[in-house]
Formats: sequence, C-alpha cells, structure tokens
Amino acid sequence: MFKQISQTNGKYEGICQTYQGVLIALKGKHAFWPHQKFMLVKRGLSTMDAGLKKAPNDLETLFIHSSTCYYLPFFLVELITPDAVSKR
Repeated sequence: MFKQISQTNGKYEGICQTYQGVLIALKGKHAFWPHQKFMLVKRGLSTMDAGLKKAPNDLETLFIHSSTCYYLPFFLVELITPDAVSKR
C-alpha cells in the first residue's frame, strides 16, 4: 500500500518509506528467535533512516522515526547504531 502511495505522489516517498521501516521493525518485535528479532529491527531502522533522509523536514516522518527509536532497548540501539545513543 505504501509503495503505491509513494509511486502515485512522489512527495510522500520519504514518509511511506519510514512507515515501511516501522512495520519491518514491528515484525522484529514479535519475532520468536532473537537473531531474527535483531535482523528485522536492524533492517527496519535502516529503512526508516533512508525514509528520513528523503524527507528530513517532514514533522510526521521525524515523529514516527523518533518515537520508534525511543522505545527500543538502549543496548539494541547501541549495537545497531553506536552514535544513535549520543543523539538521544
């Protein structure tokens, strides 16, 4: 659904990619195996980061990204992005 929205209107590409990253990270939250959790959260965060780079001034994109990262355990954020801890 988000891919269709971003294809029809390019200005929503960043926010749609950020939402896709949130959904991938949410799959990681509910995954059973720890290595699969880590892999999905890492992939979700990189997708969210790419969406944030496409729309850095969009308030909704910033809110989605920051609220998702805020609720991640600190050790998981440190393992994935070491400088993200200093930005918190």
